[in-house]
Amino acid sequence: MLHFNFTINIPYWTLDIGAFFVKQGVQWFWDGNFGNGNKNDDYRELYTRWLQFGAFLPVFRSHGTETEREPWFFGEPGDLYYDTIVNYIKLRYKLIPYIYSLSAKVTFEDYTILRLLAFDFYYDEKVYNIKDQYLFGNCFMVCPVVKPISEAEYRKIYFPKGRIWYDFWTNQVYGGESNIEYYSPIEKLPIFVPSGSIIPMSNGNPQSTADVLQNMTIINVYAGENGEFTLYDDEGDNYNYESGNYTTIKLQWDDEKRIFTIGSRKGCCEKMVQSRIFDINIVENGSVKIINSINYNGEEVDVRE
Repeated sequence: MLHFNFTINIPYWTLDIGAFFVKQGVQWFWDGNFGNGNKNDDYRELYTRWLQFGAFLPVFRSHGTETEREPWFFGEPGDLYYDTIVNYIKLRYKLIPYIYSLSAKVTFEDYTILRLLAFDFYYDEKVYNIKDQYLFGNCFMVCPVVKPISEAEYRKIYFPKGRIWYDFWTNQVYGGESNIEYYSPIEKLPIFVPSGSIIPMSNGNPQSTADVLQNMTIINVYAGENGEFTLYDDEGDNYNYESGNYTTIKLQWDDEKRIFTIGSRKGCCEKMVQSRIFDINIVENGSVKIINSINYNGEEVDVRE
């Protein structure tokens, strides 16, 4: 079983995915249980679950000693552990536009990415003592799986009241102030998105953050209430943002009028992408509707469903 004790007020808190030490050693802190490292099936399951969790932390870091952490040491294409590890690494890259924008909020607004449920759902007393669910920004509720499959295939989930909740994987809808038992096979980390969320993602199969920022094309809007998100971009490889070299675009969803607004671009930077295509998707009632592809050149655009 995994045990996590994370400090919410540190914006870039993280951990060593898979544990730094995995074997027994002479020092008191060198106290691992897996002498065969990644050749041990229990460790493979533990590492896979840990990496899923780590993909939804501010800093994504597989770091340690004694055993290799690269995906190919956990199988090959077609193997469950290998495929799951690779899929979550790819998902992390696709979410870089979202994560990068949250990091800008940390810098400019003293935001924190890793959030107690009580930060955003303070009006729901039932969330106050929930210690195994958290918010990754304001658009993801992450529910790490901390028991092996041999002990539990289902994981208890509580949905805070006041919002509609979407299963990130299936888009199935759940009502607020409700509990479920969620089927959680090894390839599935329970992740849910509250209504009103706007999530920018990269398209394709990015191989680096440079690829991500050049291919920032998908915007998923989760209907059910109004929402907004500020999309941030800069030169990506220096500190020029400290001198004002960055851009922001406000994204807004009016749920009643069914209008999605891509605001006018504010600011500029030397490597700014002048024009890009945004694919706007509306998620509602368990399905995804592609409403438009917009060639955005920096001017405000209203997109009607």
